[in-house]
Amino acid sequence: MITADARCTLPKVICSHHKDTMYRMIGMCGNCRQDEILVMFTGGHAKRDVDCPVCGCYNVVTCYRLATEEEIPVA
Repeated sequence: MITADARCTLPKVICSHHKDTMYRMIGMCGNCRQDEILVMFTGGHAKRDVDCPVCGCYNVVTCYRLATEEEIPVA
């Protein structure tokens, strides 16, 4: 599955209690129409549009639902 990492990298967040929490959503690119992109967000942060890992356009992947357990890759 194609993934996009939208987790926060600000030092004050990395050092906070949010550093080990995240949630995953499924999104689609509004430019190239690639669907089923797995996007990772930092826990406690709102979802937002992110850059497309396929076509490279900025802020075009819109998340529309939470990822299911089957869609989350095994570490």
